[in-house]
Amino acid sequence: MIKCEKLFLLLMLAAALLLSYACAAKKMQMEPLHVRSDMKFGDKAPENEIAPIPDNIPPAKLFSLGLDYYSSGQKAVALAHFLAIVKRHPEFARYSHAAYNCGLIYHKWGKYAEALEMYRIAENSAFNRTDRKDARFQMLDVLYQLKDWKASAELLEVIRSDGGLDPDDAVEVAARSGAVAFELGKTEDAELMLKDAYEMYLLGLGKENVFDTYHGAMAAFYLAELEHKRFEDVRLDGRATYAEMERQLESKATHLVAAQEWFLKSMRCNDAYWATASGFRLGVLYEEFYHSFIDAPAPEGLSSEELEGYRCVLSNKVAVLLRKAIRVFERTVEISERLRADNEWTRMARENLKRLEALYLNENKNCRDYKVKEIVVPEG
Repeated sequence: MIKCEKLFLLLMLAAALLLSYACAAKKMQMEPLHVRSDMKFGDKAPENEIAPIPDNIPPAKLFSLGLDYYSSGQKAVALAHFLAIVKRHPEFARYSHAAYNCGLIYHKWGKYAEALEMYRIAENSAFNRTDRKDARFQMLDVLYQLKDWKASAELLEVIRSDGGLDPDDAVEVAARSGAVAFELGKTEDAELMLKDAYEMYLLGLGKENVFDTYHGAMAAFYLAELEHKRFEDVRLDGRATYAEMERQLESKATHLVAAQEWFLKSMRCNDAYWATASGFRLGVLYEEFYHSFIDAPAPEGLSSEELEGYRCVLSNKVAVLLRKAIRVFERTVEISERLRADNEWTRMARENLKRLEALYLNENKNCRDYKVKEIVVPEG
């Protein structure tokens, strides 16, 4: 016989209905994705050093050879030729382009400090507004990878003040501004900017003047993260009153549904990087909801036997969340393998998948045969 003070166990059993609503309100579908050309899935830097470039090659020839090597996939050799221009020929008419190309190669290799240096050279030496803008937009991504939010905010302000943004640029500036505001803890500003970015993205798709899915997906991802944060801020407490617990559950489930919907919208933008990011974070969301029940303070006054029974009843009722998390991590890994888009998100998804499968088997083994014969809820 299990005694349950403050109706907590009864609420947990009733919560199964709420869990079903929260997790099934929007059926999770990861639709087929199309790979876009994206630096997140670039080449790895070569381990071998490139032979020095002779000093007697004129800059125009160096630039031409650099383009040829780059086109043939020999990026390390191309980099050596472009770097020779940067180091030796600041007077060359295409000096800024050589520096920009160096930045692109470093960027693809994930050498962000080196890429940032080259982009800054390109920006400072550019002869026209378009070249400066291109360098600045590449710098935005590098600063994002470096998590330099202050420098990102400053650069975004420079880009906005300079003007001349096409629809794709406007979506990127709004999305990155929202992401930076989120990372700086300015959640209200972030939400406004991100919703503006996503609306501009959808509007641009309709007008067929926005072609870059990356920043639309980015905006939706961060809107999901805003709801995810609100979800995390709601704590479940088994020592609370029935009414308080009911409010906590409703609030937590509401934010879960909102976060889930935005993660799915990000996936539907068909950008491989943000699809894997959203898949991973959605799996984390389900796992966190599971632990918010399992790790919540238990009702007071239960014997060791009653506490064991309480934990098993609770575990059996919310195991659906573990199954959902496992499935989402599986799908994220599948997407990664299909698109050959191995990144930090898919690596973490594999780790979490292995861990949660072990946890699920252990929980299922420990509580599989436990049955509640009688539940007594004190009156009053």
